[in-house]
Amino acid sequence: MAPRPSQRLFPTQARSEQPCVYHDGPDSAGNINTSRKVVVDVIYILDRFARNVVAVLTNSSPKACPYWDDAHTEQLDTGYLSYSFRCPADHPTAEFLRAENHVLIRDLDGIYILFQIKTVEDSIDNGQHTKRVQAENAAVGDLYGTIIRPTVQNGITARQALTYALQASGWLPGQIDWQGIATFDWQDYPTALAAVQDIGRKFSGELRFRVEFANGAVGNRYVDLTKRGRVTGARFDYGRNMRGIKRTEDSSDMVTALIGIGKADENGVRMTFTTQKWDETDEHPAKPIGQDFIADPDALQKWGRADGRHIIGVFEDNNADNPLVLMRNTWEELKKRNRPRLTYELDAVLLESLTGYEHAKVRLGDTIVVKDMSFVPYLAVEARVIELVRSYADPSQDKVTLGEFKPLDIQSNELIRRLSDIISRNSGKWEAIGDGEQIYKGPTPPANPAKDTIWLDTSAEPNVFRRFDGKAWVAASPTKPGDIGAETPQGAQDKANKVKDDVANGNISIPADSLKGIMDVARTKIRQGSNMYWDSGGLVMVNPNNANERVRLSSGGIGVSTNGGASYQTAMTGAGVVAERIVGNVISGVTLSGVNLTTSKDIRVGNRIYLGTGDGEKSLIFNGNRGVGIYGGGGQYSSDISFQGNGLNLRVDRVFFGRNAKTEYTQDRFTLRNNSQASAVLSSRQRLGPKSWTRVNFNEAYADNWNEFNRSANRFVVGMDGTYLVQLSLGFNLEDTHNGPHRVSMAVYKNGTEYSQVFYTTYANDILIATGTCIIYGAKRGDYIEGHAYTTSLSAYISADSKISAMKLWRLG
Repeated sequence: MAPRPSQRLFPTQARSEQPCVYHDGPDSAGNINTSRKVVVDVIYILDRFARNVVAVLTNSSPKACPYWDDAHTEQLDTGYLSYSFRCPADHPTAEFLRAENHVLIRDLDGIYILFQIKTVEDSIDNGQHTKRVQAENAAVGDLYGTIIRPTVQNGITARQALTYALQASGWLPGQIDWQGIATFDWQDYPTALAAVQDIGRKFSGELRFRVEFANGAVGNRYVDLTKRGRVTGARFDYGRNMRGIKRTEDSSDMVTALIGIGKADENGVRMTFTTQKWDETDEHPAKPIGQDFIADPDALQKWGRADGRHIIGVFEDNNADNPLVLMRNTWEELKKRNRPRLTYELDAVLLESLTGYEHAKVRLGDTIVVKDMSFVPYLAVEARVIELVRSYADPSQDKVTLGEFKPLDIQSNELIRRLSDIISRNSGKWEAIGDGEQIYKGPTPPANPAKDTIWLDTSAEPNVFRRFDGKAWVAASPTKPGDIGAETPQGAQDKANKVKDDVANGNISIPADSLKGIMDVARTKIRQGSNMYWDSGGLVMVNPNNANERVRLSSGGIGVSTNGGASYQTAMTGAGVVAERIVGNVISGVTLSGVNLTTSKDIRVGNRIYLGTGDGEKSLIFNGNRGVGIYGGGGQYSSDISFQGNGLNLRVDRVFFGRNAKTEYTQDRFTLRNNSQASAVLSSRQRLGPKSWTRVNFNEAYADNWNEFNRSANRFVVGMDGTYLVQLSLGFNLEDTHNGPHRVSMAVYKNGTEYSQVFYTTYANDILIATGTCIIYGAKRGDYIEGHAYTTSLSAYISADSKISAMKLWRLG
C-alpha cells in the first residue's frame, strides 16, 4: 500500500500543498497550463441513483479511508471507461462500497467522470482485510437500457444524431466537432449505446463521457465526440529484445481488398458499387466499372498472397444511401485493415525516459512517432495512445498502449526491385554480347563488314538500325509508317475527315458508353473551370479569390471551411444560426449562449453586464501587464478606476460596498488591506445530542491570519469591528435511519445566541455533507462566533474534518 500523506483534506475542499496535484491538461491550442493545477486525490461514493455523496476516500487525511492499486482505464477506439481500486474493508467508509452505487473521480484535466460499481471482492491476504472495487462507465447502463425505435434520419449532423440517440437516456450532446452530415437507418431496435457508437464510427469521432459536479451533486451528463489528443512531437526507436515494452503484431483482421455491400432494396438485393468508377488520385486507388471490390495495390505488394492474389474481405454498411457513399466508406474501412495491427504497451514512466515527454502530460489520443527497427527496412509509424491506464494513488504505475494508425515509411519500389533482379540475372548475357559483337554508327556503312554486323545509319532522321545479311544491308527497324501498320499524317487526316462526315450524315452510330465518356470529360472540364461542385456532403461553393474558403450546402444546414474543405464548421441549421464562428461588423438583436466571445476591438455596452444567474464564482479577468482602467463618461457622475501593478486606484467621491454598507468619503483614494480570515476543523468525530442544539467543538486551526480562533474555547473571537462572512461545512452520520427521516439543521451563533440558521433539511439516509453560509453585520471586537448543529436522530455524530471559517469582508483605511 502506498504511504499515506499526513495532510488532511475535508471531502468537499482541498487544503494547500496537496500531495496528489498535477498540472492541467492541454488547452484547445494544445498548450499545457502550468499555472492552474487540479487535485486528483478524492474518490466520491454516491448512492445507486447518483444523487447524494454518501462517503469519500482520500489519501490526504489520516482518518479518512485510503485507497491504493487504483486503475483508471480509457480506450480510444470504443470510448471504454473503467475504474478499479482497493481499500481496507474494516474502515467505516467501506460499507458504502456496494454494487450499483456510484464512484466519481476527477481526472488530470479537471473533468469529472461517473462510474457505477459492478463488482466488489472482499478478501483477506497476508492478514490484511481488503475490498477490491470494479466500476464501469455509468453511461453504459443508462444507454444500454434506452432503445431506439425504427427510424431513418436523413442528412443530419453529429450533434443532431447524438441529440436523437440520447433522448430519454439522461445524457446530453457535449463538445461536438463538425464532420459534415450523414444518414442513419436504425431498424433493428438498437440500444442508445449501439447508436452512439455507430455515430462515432460514421463521423470518425472519438467518444468521451463526462459529468458536471458542484455543491456535492452530479449535474448534467455529457457525451463528447471530438478528435482526442494532440501531436506531441515525441519519438522513440523500438528494437528487438527491448525491455519494458510489449509489442504485438496482429494480422487476424487484415485484408488487401474489401467488397462493400449496403442495405437491401424492396426485392432483397443488396446495394454494391459495381457500377461505380474511380480514377486513381492521391486520395484513393483506381476502381473500374464492373469490379465489386476496392483494392489497395500497396497492401497487395506488401501483404498479398504468394500467387499475387488479394486477401479479400466483406464490409457491410447499412447506413450508406447510395453506391458512391458505400464505395467511399468501404475505402475508409480498408485503410484501417490493410496492414497488421501493431501495438506497443509500456509504462508511462518508460515512455518519458525514451521520448522526454512527461508522463503526466500523456493523454488518450496523443500522437507519438515510433521507429520500429524490427522490420527490414525499418517501419516508421505515427502511433496514437489508444489505451491509457492511470493511477492517481501511484502515478509511477501509469501504462500506455500505442497503436499504429498511419505508416510513414516509403518502401522500395517494386518496379525498381524487379529491374534489379533482371539486371542481376542477365548481366552475364549482356556482357557476352558486348564482347562478341560491335555496333557501328555513322552516315556510311563500315568497310568489309562480316555477316550479322550491326550498323546505326545516321544519314537520315530517324536513325535506322541495319544488319548485314552477307549480301546487303537490311533495315532492322521500321522506316515508313506502313512498316508497323501506321498511317502518314495526311492519310490519318483523310480518314478522320471521312469518319466525321459519316457521323454527321448518320452513316455511323456512336455507342452510349462512348457518349458517357465524352460527357464525363466535359463534366470534369466544367468543374475545373467552375467555383461550384457537388461532393458526398452537398453542394460546395469555392471563394474564387481564396480556394481555402468554402461553403457547403446540405439538407442538414450550411457549413463553412477555411482549410480547403478538409473540415467544415456549422454556420446554420434548420433550427437557426448556430455558428461555431461568426465574422462580421454588426450583430444586433441576438442572444449569445454557451460560446466564448473573443474580440480585438472595443465592446460597447448600452445598459448592463450580467455575469450569469446560477451558483458558482463569476470573474472579470484582465490579462496583460500594463494596467486596466475603468473610466466614467465625464460630467457630474464621472469616476475612474484603474488597476496597475499591485494597487487599486479609485478616483471617486464616494465608495459603496454591499447592500447595507455605509458611505465612506475620500479625498484622493482608499486602499483595501489584508482581510481577517480564519478556518478550523474538528479533529475527531463528535456525538450530536438528540433534538437539541449542540455546539461543534472545532479544535484545530489551519488558517488564522489574525489569531482570532480560540482553541480552548472552540470559537472565533472578533478582532475588529466590521462585517464577517461565516461558512459551516459539516458531515452528519445518522445511525438510526430506520426511525427516519430526520431533521438536520446548522446555525451560526454569536455571543451564545443563534444568529442565523444556515441549513436545514429532512433526510432519510445515514450520511450527509452540508454547507451553509451567512454574513454577520456590525460585529464588534470581542464578539465570539460558534457553529451549532441539530438533529432529531437519537444517535448521530458530526464527522471528523468538519469545518468552520470566518472572514472579515471589508476594511477601509
